[in-house]
Amino acid sequence: MLFFVIGMAILGGVVNYLLLRFLRTLGTKDQEANFQVRWSSQTKPTIGGISFFIGFLVTLVVTLLFSQEEINVAQFGVIAVSVIIAFLMGLADDAFNTKPWLKFSVQLLCGIVLVAGGVQIDLGWGNAIEIPLTILWVAGLMNSVNMLDNMDGVTTTAALPVLLLVWWLNPDGVTGWLALGMLATLIGFLFVNWHPSKVYMGDSGSQLLGALLAGLTIMECWNHEGFAGGGSTLLQLIVPVLALATTLTDTTLVTINRLRHGRSPFVGGRDHSTHNLSYLGLSDQSIAFTYFCWSLVNVFLAFLLIQYQGDTILRWEIVVILYLMLVFISFFMISRRNLKHGKYTYS
Repeated sequence: MLFFVIGMAILGGVVNYLLLRFLRTLGTKDQEANFQVRWSSQTKPTIGGISFFIGFLVTLVVTLLFSQEEINVAQFGVIAVSVIIAFLMGLADDAFNTKPWLKFSVQLLCGIVLVAGGVQIDLGWGNAIEIPLTILWVAGLMNSVNMLDNMDGVTTTAALPVLLLVWWLNPDGVTGWLALGMLATLIGFLFVNWHPSKVYMGDSGSQLLGALLAGLTIMECWNHEGFAGGGSTLLQLIVPVLALATTLTDTTLVTINRLRHGRSPFVGGRDHSTHNLSYLGLSDQSIAFTYFCWSLVNVFLAFLLIQYQGDTILRWEIVVILYLMLVFISFFMISRRNLKHGKYTYS
């Protein structure tokens, strides 16, 4: 398994290096179609998703060969199909700047594909609630990962602990191998995505990563076998939200602030949680490291909640809810301060 991680990380790094070398030989028109300007105000290629896709395909093969868990062909297949659809949609968006409604429709399709194969949130509430909730989780998480991908290294470092959690919860199973393969791929990508980055993840990368995280967290966080014995439904709701708090907090903050000022949440801007930390004086490297540590704390708490369910769990649920509220309120107050001081504007 260690050799697998090292090999996948090296593969990711080599693929990104070769892609960078290849892009330097392309014509101006092709470069303009494959480059993007973001927080750094520098034009850089959005090709990270290609290395993600190659890493994912290799991981699928390795999982089929070495997973010690009996593979549910339907679930395994729909996760693969959903991720591939997400990648192709993101690739099209990177190349042609597609309409938001088209991207959202494909995100819904990814959720529908997962449901069709039995990858569905199971709260015991019935399909009328659980199917829409599953599709909403998939589309919401794909959007959240995409929105957080606004600064060098942030999305990559924030996703690493979540993938580690999935592997930790099922190290020898299908989800564990898929998580481990993507974790190693992201480590390889981080060498070219750390500030000052040479490559952006792009929509192809963020959409693929979002779809994969959605499928994996449905199976290992929402529907973890530890909840099968009739555990707390509140706990089952808290664990996935806690594990993905870095992305979900940013999306919620941006959505609320933009709607309050009459702007669409789907329009780009420099009002994200990462930007607000930058306005306080933190460097890009510090912000990426902060998100890694924050995500690591979140998944550690989620792991503890899953592993140590008991009579006192309700008290811990309340503590975690208060923690999440405190984090969000802190970011909201920082964003209001920065807006008041003219760090960014909605005009």
